[in-house]
Amino acid sequence: WPMDIWHQGAVRGGMGINLMVGVVVGFTFVFFDRVFGTLAQTSGGLSPLMAVLIPNLIFLTLAILLLRKVRS
Repeated sequence: WPMDIWHQGAVRGGMGINLMVGVVVGFTFVFFDRVFGTLAQTSGGLSPLMAVLIPNLIFLTLAILLLRKVRS
């Protein structure tokens, strides 16, 4: 009987895991944004436009790959 409680409605890795993944992806994006922004400020080799575009292009590619995975 006590073990039936775990099997009735509990879904392992339900909404909590999705929330955690979203928070990690968000923090990772902010990290990349700050790193490339700092590189653009300190070094003359990286233009500010590229510093803005690189993190966005990385996460755009990640978003497209994840959307394709979900749809299939």
